[in-house]
Amino acid sequence: MTTDTNRIVLLVQLNSPKREQMIVALEAAGFCVNTADTLFGIWHTMMEEPPFAVVIDTAPRGVPWHPWELCRELADTFSVLIILLIHGHSSGDRSRAFTIGADQCFSISAPYRDIVAYLEAQSTRHRRANLQVSSSDKREENVLEIDWYRRQATRGNRVIDFSRKEFMLLELLARQEDQIVTPSEIFKTLWKSELPVDHTQLVKQYILRLRQKIEIDPHNPQHLLTYRGMGYSFRSAQAKERDAQPATENKTKHDPQPA
Repeated sequence: MTTDTNRIVLLVQLNSPKREQMIVALEAAGFCVNTADTLFGIWHTMMEEPPFAVVIDTAPRGVPWHPWELCRELADTFSVLIILLIHGHSSGDRSRAFTIGADQCFSISAPYRDIVAYLEAQSTRHRRANLQVSSSDKREENVLEIDWYRRQATRGNRVIDFSRKEFMLLELLARQEDQIVTPSEIFKTLWKSELPVDHTQLVKQYILRLRQKIEIDPHNPQHLLTYRGMGYSFRSAQAKERDAQPATENKTKHDPQPA
């Protein structure tokens, strides 16, 4: 029996009493709960059994990483709901949390029922968003539509969620449709830092991850195209239709490669 991914919650760095009480409250509400305290455990769980939500205690506990930076990395990398448990009542902490990618903040002393109720509401909302519409309102399965406001995309009746960096990459390429964007330009836009030696491989991994989400066949991409030795380009459905028209003008100077 498979677990409903909309009901999986990962608890990170909660101390023992708080953790056990939170687990009891979440499981009583029908959630499946995983826990992790090490970076390896966190990333392994995120990759192997992706949760619907992550709850992070922001109090550092002698680990070689900081909970706030973990929040930023998770928000950049995964499409996951992030809840921070904050110690104290500083409005500055709440503002900082939302700036780095948290979806909600609760005081560490907040009643469990408030956190569970929030997760219940978000889980229901997420499930409804992914329900298929009736057949009379069914859209074409091969049409990719991007909602810039909600930072989502749809293909037919399927809603596609993105991490912050995944959507930044999609937006960067889509707003320069049919133009080749170099790996260096992509890296500087997404990471806003100097180029590391292996930046091309990092960009490639994000391209492959994005293809897995938006392409019907990621091995034969129709939207995210690679131009070997040059960079990447986005082609919309409308551009594909124009390409299918018999014409001798406006031909692409470079042929895209599948890799």
